[in-house]
Amino acid sequence: MTSNSSNMNSAGTRDLSPRTDVDVEDTTDKLKARYIFGGLGMCGIAIGYALRVNLSVAIVTMVNYTAIQSGTTEQDSGVYAEGTCFAGENVTTQKTEDGEFAWDEARQGYILAGFFYGYAVGQLPGGLLAERFGGKLVFGLGNFITAVLTVVSPFAAWLNDDLFFAVRVLEGLAEGVTFPAVQFMISKWAPPQERSRFSIIFSGGYLGTVITMPVSGLLCSTSVGWPLVFYVFGGIGILWYIPWLFLVYDTPAKHPRIDPAERRYIEASLGKVPAKRKLPIPWKRLLSTPGLWACASMHLGIGWGFFTLLTSGPTYLANILHFDISSNSALSAVPYIVGGLGSVVYSGILDYLITSGKVSKINGYRIFNGITAVPPALMLIVITLVGCDVAGIIVLLAINGLCMGAQYTGNSMNLLAIAPNFSGTMLGISNTFANAAGILAPYVVGWLTNGNQTRTAWNTVFYISAGIGLVTYALYVVLATDKVQPWNDPPQEEESREEGKQQNGLDNPVFETERF
Repeated sequence: MTSNSSNMNSAGTRDLSPRTDVDVEDTTDKLKARYIFGGLGMCGIAIGYALRVNLSVAIVTMVNYTAIQSGTTEQDSGVYAEGTCFAGENVTTQKTEDGEFAWDEARQGYILAGFFYGYAVGQLPGGLLAERFGGKLVFGLGNFITAVLTVVSPFAAWLNDDLFFAVRVLEGLAEGVTFPAVQFMISKWAPPQERSRFSIIFSGGYLGTVITMPVSGLLCSTSVGWPLVFYVFGGIGILWYIPWLFLVYDTPAKHPRIDPAERRYIEASLGKVPAKRKLPIPWKRLLSTPGLWACASMHLGIGWGFFTLLTSGPTYLANILHFDISSNSALSAVPYIVGGLGSVVYSGILDYLITSGKVSKINGYRIFNGITAVPPALMLIVITLVGCDVAGIIVLLAINGLCMGAQYTGNSMNLLAIAPNFSGTMLGISNTFANAAGILAPYVVGWLTNGNQTRTAWNTVFYISAGIGLVTYALYVVLATDKVQPWNDPPQEEESREEGKQQNGLDNPVFETERF
């Protein structure tokens, strides 16, 4: 785009699409400013997930199981005990040392859910804050505040259970703004032809989970014990904020040290656009769009399955399969290792299938959302049938994780397709359902297993998770669409008025440049 007035399409309306046919040459520097942003952004997402999941492992050693008399027993005989598995020689096991807190399973579910209360609330405001104050500040402070709260978490736990819960809620609230903030920054830094490359930022979630679970187990095994988990990962988050503060900027134009050639290349790719405008949100039409609720349904099913295993998986491995904390944490990471690898591959496969014409967009979304929902549900059902076959259970959990890795490829891309100008708002609404599952799932697990750490109780947990996944996918198939909604673009006469004045509403950077 060379000017606002010249960029008109055949219909006489302004075309705000980013340029992909750019003749401007990129910088020859190997260490590009946008790649520094991408790398530190990925590390920031990884740290955010580390601060989220560390409690799932630490809580196994924080709880005094003897005091709460959970009913879980270690068997010394060579047969299976009623409702539990024999800790045989085929696995490396040892009795988990009792911790300091007499939290029964219901109380554990309450504490594990605390983070997601705050996280769900922070989703929608995250994009608004980023657009007002800049993505760098919002993303950076979101992670920094979460890290500081993580460091003080042990002291809060020692003082009072409810204070610890409150700290976890505040952590979730601070971290809730990070995903929309970094998405806002991607729209300013990623040339359209490189946007798939910038998806590595979001793969930091899998990276953080994969690293945190085994490392947390090792830290819990030290003489310092579980508090070290919070000190170490919180400290890493605080240190990460230093390079983020000095090396990353909101836009190429604000970067004082960027190569001028790289800045010209990025800006030419994105195209010069009008000054930021306020685009009112058509709430009534948006909320009455079936496609939104199709994706929200998928988010609920994905979130329930994902967070059930993320928050409660280590407890299952400890109490039913009798793994010690080191083996437990390492095995808990297996689904996320294969899921992270899968997430990198799936996006390329979907792009190929659609661009080659082998499937339509809507069928592509249905297929990959089906991969996210159906096989993981079946794997959980099969787990209930294999008894105490430890190797088989680990393989089934790995397949579950591999298929769950398709979640970003199917559902997030579908949301972007139906309303690109409001994709941030749509994602905030839809993703709230996933985080509601993050709140509810630990409660349900705690309620079902409270004083009842048996295979029967955990089988019920798996049946519920599988059922929710299948039902929500069925709703998605019925309601889904890939058509851009008519309310996505404002009427031409409203567009003309917007050029003369700003109206109250939501700043939509995606209206200026297509959001990642």
